Amino acid sequence: MKAHGAILAAAEAVLGEVRARGDRAAALARSASPLLLASAEELYAGYRVALEHPESFARGSAPHASSELAERSIRAEFAVALGVSERVACRELENAALLVEHLPATRSALAEARLRWEAGQAVCAVAATLPPGSRAEFDARAADLAARSTPTQLRRALARLREELHEQPLAERHRRAREDRAVWLSPEVDGMATLCALLPAPVAVGAYARLDRIARILRDGAAGSDGAAGRAPAEGRERDATSAPVPGLDGGDERTLAQLRADALADILCDADVIGTIPDAVGADRPTPTLVPGVRAEVRLTLAASTASGLDDAPADLDGYGPIPAGTARNLLPATVTRVMTEPRTGAVLSVGRTRRLPHRELRLLLQLRDVTCRFPGCTRSASGAEADHVVEWRNGGGTDPGNLASLCVAHHHVRHGDRWTYVLHPDGTADWTTPTGRRITTRPPAREARLRSGPRPSFDDRPPPF
Repeated sequence: MKAHGAILAAAEAVLGEVRARGDRAAALARSASPLLLASAEELYAGYRVALEHPESFARGSAPHASSELAERSIRAEFAVALGVSERVACRELENAALLVEHLPATRSALAEARLRWEAGQAVCAVAATLPPGSRAEFDARAADLAARSTPTQLRRALARLREELHEQPLAERHRRAREDRAVWLSPEVDGMATLCALLPAPVAVGAYARLDRIARILRDGAAGSDGAAGRAPAEGRERDATSAPVPGLDGGDERTLAQLRADALADILCDADVIGTIPDAVGADRPTPTLVPGVRAEVRLTLAASTASGLDDAPADLDGYGPIPAGTARNLLPATVTRVMTEPRTGAVLSVGRTRRLPHRELRLLLQLRDVTCRFPGCTRSASGAEADHVVEWRNGGGTDPGNLASLCVAHHHVRHGDRWTYVLHPDGTADWTTPTGRRITTRPPAREARLRSGPRPSFDDRPPPF
C-alpha cells in the first residue's frame, strides 16, 4: 500500500512539474508580445515622420512621383534596418498602422501579454480586408476570440466574423479580388518546387477537375473514367494519400493520381521536352506525355562543362530555383534551354551559347549570370528579369561595361534613381550600398561555387565541347 502511495505521489509530482513548465512556456510566449508591439509602434512612428518629409528620401520630377518614390525608399530603408525583405517590412508597417489607428482592443491585449503576437497578426490580416467602418466592432470581438482560440479555430472564426461585418456585397468584393489573381513559384528541397496560382474559385475548381479527369483517364483507360472524373477534389486527395497505384484498365498508367495530375499540369503548360515527368531512375523511359507539345518553355541552366559532357555528376544550377541533379540537367540539354558552361574549379563562364549574337544581349546575359539576383539589399528577384543599372551614370561619364553595370529589378531601379540610394561596385561583384539615412550594407552575388571532388579532375583533352 505504501509503495502504491509512493507511486501516486511521484506521478502527481511529475504532472505538477509538467503543468508548471507548460504554464511558464505559455507565459513566456505571450511575454514577447509587448516587446514586439513596441517595435511595431516605433516602426509606425518612424514611418509617419518620414512621410512628412518625402524629399529626404527621394527626389522626383513631380510631387506625385516624388511621394511614390519616397514611400518605396522608406520601405526599403526599414527592410534593411529590420533585416527582412521589403514585402515583410511593408506588411509589418501595415499591421503597425492598423494596431495604432484601428485596433485598440487587440493592441491592449498584446501590450498586456494576454495574446500571442501571432494571434494579433492574424487579427490584423483580416482587419486589413475590412472597410474602416467595420473595424471597431471587429476589433472588440476579435480580441476576445483570439484570447480563447487555437490558431486554426481563430482563423475560421475570424473568417466568419469578417463575412458577418463586411459592408460590401460578396459580388462586389469578388470583382475587386479578381484583380489580385497571380502565379508564383516557391522553391522546395531535393530539386523540387511548388507552382502556385491564385484564381477565381470557379476557374480553379474547373482547372483541377480537368487535371483530375485527365489523370483518371490515364490511370484507368478511357473505359469507366466518366464516373470517376466527377469526384470531388478533396475526396481524390484523401484517396491519393492512402492508396497504392491502381493497375490501369486497357493498359492504363500505374502512376498515382497525384503524380498524374502533376504531370498533366506540366504537359499542359510546357513543351514535353522540359516537363517534370522525368522518372526517378536515370536513363529510364519517360512517361508518355499527356498533351501534344504546344508553346515551348525556355529555362536557363548553368552547369560545369565536365557535367554536361558526362565526366562527373556535379549538380547544375537552374535559374530561379537552385541546384538540380546532373542527370536531370543533361536530359534538359537538348531542350529549349540557354546552356551556360562554367569552368568547374572557379565557376567562371566558358560559354553563353551560340544563339546570343548581339553584343548588348550577350553583355546583359553575362551580367545576369554574374549577379543571379537583383543587387539591391534584401532583394531576391531573379536577375533574368532585371535591368542593367549604371553605377556611374552614363550622363556622368560612366561606361557600359561589366565593371560599371549591375542588375536591378524594375522597382529597385526606380528607387536607385531617386538619388538617395548610392553604391560602389567592386571587381569581384560586391556592392557597398548607402541608404538615405546613412546606413551601410554590402550585397554579394550568390556565388556559383566550385564543386568539391574526391578524385582527379576530368580531362577534356579527348572530348569535344558539348555545344
